[in-house]
Amino acid sequence: MEPQSSVKSKQSRRWHRIILTVVAVLILLVGLAVWLVNRATHDFFHGVFAGNGPFPVTAAKDWPKPLAELVKDAEHEKIAVQNLNVECMCRGYETEYIWRIQSTPELSDFLKKRWKLSPTPVPDHGIFCGKSMISGDKTPEWWSPMEGKNTQFFICGRTVAMEYGDQFQVAIDDERELIFVRYYEKW
Repeated sequence: MEPQSSVKSKQSRRWHRIILTVVAVLILLVGLAVWLVNRATHDFFHGVFAGNGPFPVTAAKDWPKPLAELVKDAEHEKIAVQNLNVECMCRGYETEYIWRIQSTPELSDFLKKRWKLSPTPVPDHGIFCGKSMISGDKTPEWWSPMEGKNTQFFICGRTVAMEYGDQFQVAIDDERELIFVRYYEKW
């Protein structure tokens, strides 16, 4: 027969193992619950602010209003707008579109006047570097403003004046004959 202290010691160790196992399981369950709540919260706020996106916009009827007006007004001025690619990066509380157009000197000048574009330094982050600052989503393969060696970057007059409304960031790559436009609404 085992001494009573040895039996109590075994029972004590067994209870310690049970308690440690229960505590470990509870910690794992709490950690999983925190992770799930965090993920759900992120998805909720991403959906509210960024909405659905990114997705290509293939039909002219679905273009953002400033792009539709630009094409219409350019045609009125007999300026060609060709080879247009459009992507909606986010359309929730915040709206962000990017597009690429074949460049011509007339179209470049038209945009500079229309949106009161001012030169700006080469960006080191954000949409021109391949990632939306609003949604965090990557840009499509055709969006390549940083690949040009002599690309010039511009911002619109509203951005310079820190005004609300339509905002435009533009990259003009004369060498590859491409214009890249980021459009978003500032609230």
